[in-house]
Amino acid sequence: MKPIISSFMFFDDSQHIPNSGAPGMSMHLINPQNTIKTPFIPSSFSFAVAFGIVSIDTEQSHVLSFQLIDPEGNFVVDTSEIQLNAEPGNNDNIPIEARGYNFNLNLRNVQLQYKGKYTGRVTVDHEIIGEFPLFVYPVNN
Repeated sequence: MKPIISSFMFFDDSQHIPNSGAPGMSMHLINPQNTIKTPFIPSSFSFAVAFGIVSIDTEQSHVLSFQLIDPEGNFVVDTSEIQLNAEPGNNDNIPIEARGYNFNLNLRNVQLQYKGKYTGRVTVDHEIIGEFPLFVYPVNN
């Protein structure tokens, strides 16, 4: 079964907020974005990305990577390989199609050299499982 992206969002920042009346914390995504408006281009900009992956066998090890690719095809962000360790017995009652992971990556001072369409790419086990647009334009286009 091939892993699939269940959710994907670029946003300004995130906060962990205590759950009211329940144990644990919730992650709140602040100011979701599909277009970043910078004061000028080139520029450096800080933002974040969150995504979920399902239909992945969590009892096996996997490698994940995320890249942000600029309009010229250059990798602006490349996490390299992130090892996802096996979690045997952790999801025994959940079918593989419903198993998965959630990720939140803070990207700080990302160099945005060009205006236009950037692409966020998620790869699992060296296979691209999703690509998502992020548009970047100066405020005074």
